[in-house]
Amino acid sequence: MPKQSLRFSVRDANGNRAATWKLVTQTGGGKHDVYLTCRALGGKLKASLHESGSWHVAFVRGFLNENLDDGHPKRQDPYIDRWPRPSEIGPGLTLAYRIVVPTSGVNIRIEDTLPESIVWIPAAPDGKAVEIDVVFTAPDAVVSNWPGRNSMNTELVGKLVLGNHETVWVVHRVVDVAGFNLPSTADLTWLKSGRDVNLADGNIRAILFANSDDGSRVMIDCAVETKPKAT
Repeated sequence: MPKQSLRFSVRDANGNRAATWKLVTQTGGGKHDVYLTCRALGGKLKASLHESGSWHVAFVRGFLNENLDDGHPKRQDPYIDRWPRPSEIGPGLTLAYRIVVPTSGVNIRIEDTLPESIVWIPAAPDGKAVEIDVVFTAPDAVVSNWPGRNSMNTELVGKLVLGNHETVWVVHRVVDVAGFNLPSTADLTWLKSGRDVNLADGNIRAILFANSDDGSRVMIDCAVETKPKAT
């Protein structure tokens, strides 16, 4: 079935990048669902934004039992989060998702194997973060160029027009790095690939999940700082 997609990532002037993302929807067939995936996870974890209003983030079924580190108890439930489509933040505007990329997380060398279709977003100044917003607008919503251009100083990444005539916009802006409480060890998920990571190479990454007061969800794409154990 034909698809529309939009790929994007944050990069700096030194040839480094953060994680790469893809927003995708099927065309034809009467389905108007939208999916958000992270390339580094190979499509095994995705946010599913269904037209029905039933939204969730989940691993592909069976993936966890095959790929969880041995220290994790096995489980059948692939869901990280489930929630209803949020209320509109303005007439015809629904803020669905935020991806936050602190400047410290832009530390992967850009390789030649990346798709040429990626839209590159400039990294924020040191100590700041790029916030990438996924926004739905209703068919009759009045939008001046793109959401938040005037009120929030956003820049456009791209958009997808769904078969039900909604538009899904991806925009970005520079924000302060907000404080947050780290999850307990019990809430962390380590995959088997983490065993072979060289802690000294400084290229360990994590995706943190958070909720917003407006009902949208947040993924924070960040680097993990390691410190040697005290002797």
